[in-house]
Amino acid sequence: MNNIMKEFWKGAYVNARHYGDSPHRVSLLKKVSEKDEYEPEDLYQFSWLMTREEFEGQYPHQVEYLHKDCKAVVTYVQGFFIQMLKNDKYYMNQFSSRGKSDKKLRVMEKYMFDKIQKTSKELVQKV
Repeated sequence: MNNIMKEFWKGAYVNARHYGDSPHRVSLLKKVSEKDEYEPEDLYQFSWLMTREEFEGQYPHQVEYLHKDCKAVVTYVQGFFIQMLKNDKYYMNQFSSRGKSDKKLRVMEKYMFDKIQKTSKELVQKV
């Protein structure tokens, strides 16, 4: 499983370098990509809070995935994001059309981390 997450983080590092991310962020991604063990905190440190409008402007290809009650979006590496809804719940629908929600952001981030691990493993097994 660690090799699968290593590939995920290596991809995040390569993308950050390619798309001109800040030197500090590229350096952090390099350090994370070289680790032997991964945990949800590795993902948390790359979160970025945006208003819905900022997200729509920066990621127009993702707008169709936004919930009608989305007021803000927390973005992460590799195109993952969690939405903050008007009822103050966090919501994610990148792994299922129905989605999942919780009042705590950390619960949703752990869910996302676990799903990334599981999805990455399934993708590797299908090859």
